[in-house]
Amino acid sequence: MMSDDIEFLKDLIRIDSSTANGNETAVAKLIQAKLASAGIDSKLVEYAPGRDSLVADLNPDAPGPILGFTGHEDVVNPGDLDTWTHNPYEPYIDGDKLYGRGAADMKSGLAGLVLTLIRLKKRPASRITCACWRRSVRNTALMGPNSSPSLVMSTTSVPCWSAKAATRR
Repeated sequence: MMSDDIEFLKDLIRIDSSTANGNETAVAKLIQAKLASAGIDSKLVEYAPGRDSLVADLNPDAPGPILGFTGHEDVVNPGDLDTWTHNPYEPYIDGDKLYGRGAADMKSGLAGLVLTLIRLKKRPASRITCACWRRSVRNTALMGPNSSPSLVMSTTSVPCWSAKAATRR
């Protein structure tokens, strides 16, 4: 029997959000529904038609620094689908590995941050913000200038900025 967490990841992989098609809104809406089922409010922020980002904020009125979880909703274009052994948008499991477009970058990261946010909601201590964004949108545009430190759930080379240290990592 498959866990609900793995099923959520598989649902994310099934969405073709390749950079060529501008379908990040479908990813954002799936995440929004998952968060809503856990009692977490979120909002969509339109970058362009079909390219909505999502922001969910736990304890938005809490004082102090913000811990931001961020990740992008798009995936690399699959190229010629005829060269694939399996449909890249139909996840499949072989042994203990799950395959599909975005399984490593970035759908698994999104699932991880969303599921972490849901679990953290049960133990609130400070303000925590989750942003799922279009690749070219900076974290501060969605979460504000006090959003460091950020936990960037991506295997890409997106720079992570720390407002406290004012350095680029």
